[in-house]
Amino acid sequence: MIAEDRLLFQPVIGQPQAGDIIYFPPSAVGLEVKRGDKRIYPGHVAVMLSPTRFLGMQSHGLGQVETSNPWWGSRPFRFFRYIGPAS
Repeated sequence: MIAEDRLLFQPVIGQPQAGDIIYFPPSAVGLEVKRGDKRIYPGHVAVMLSPTRFLGMQSHGLGQVETSNPWWGSRPFRFFRYIGPAS
């Protein structure tokens, strides 16, 4: 919904800022999960803390991650900025 709602969210041109949203569409993960098992994972949304770091749910709970992390960096992602009303 975020990727399609142009009234509330716009794609980020250039580097993301703290508060922008990083969106990982559903995709296959190139890394092996266990014993050669590669899976299709659902979409994922997280909040950017800096141009290269985001805060989101991880397998161990809420955590900060670099966009270059091998797990997340192997998936396609896009950045969006909320432009809707403040309340």
